[in-house]
Amino acid sequence: MMTEHKNDGNTREGVDGARTFSRSHDPRSRHTMSRATSSIGATRFLITLSVAGVGLSALSMLIYALVVVAKTIYHAFAVAEFTVTSAKHLAVDFIEMTDLFLLGMVLYVVAIGMYQLFIDDDIAVPSWMRVSDLQELKAHLVSVIIVLLAVSFLAEAVVWSGKTSIVYFGAATSAVIISLGVYNMMHHEKDDSGH
Repeated sequence: MMTEHKNDGNTREGVDGARTFSRSHDPRSRHTMSRATSSIGATRFLITLSVAGVGLSALSMLIYALVVVAKTIYHAFAVAEFTVTSAKHLAVDFIEMTDLFLLGMVLYVVAIGMYQLFIDDDIAVPSWMRVSDLQELKAHLVSVIIVLLAVSFLAEAVVWSGKTSIVYFGAATSAVIISLGVYNMMHHEKDDSGH
């Protein structure tokens, strides 16, 4: 005659009637799972390497652009002739330097955004640099890229002599800017509808 054994939720019946602990309630199993989860979560700090790399890229770009600006100013006043043509060339140089500074700013924004997303979101940054998800980071990047494209076209327009057509370059730049602008608008509309 078989003897019934009461199952209290923490144990289960074996074939031979012996009671064995359920793995789901084994403290050692829970501890192992907790350690594994913590270890996987800690891998997010690997992004620190990416943040450092992008941050160094931003710093290098900004310093390089600053040195070039200093050399350009020195050359403009010490060597170049004070003519309309020289003034146009100087304007183009400064516009192109603005491109470099903007690119350095983009890299900086990326580094700060990655740090907020993966490491610590409680850092002192302006409200417009606050990033809560990857979509917001991409939206910031798209906004700066639009400015970069506009500045690049401005540099071409300043030195345009009329001998070649600038329409195709302008049309291509406008198409990209419009596409990126529509993407940003759709992103903001999606966020607003989500809230």
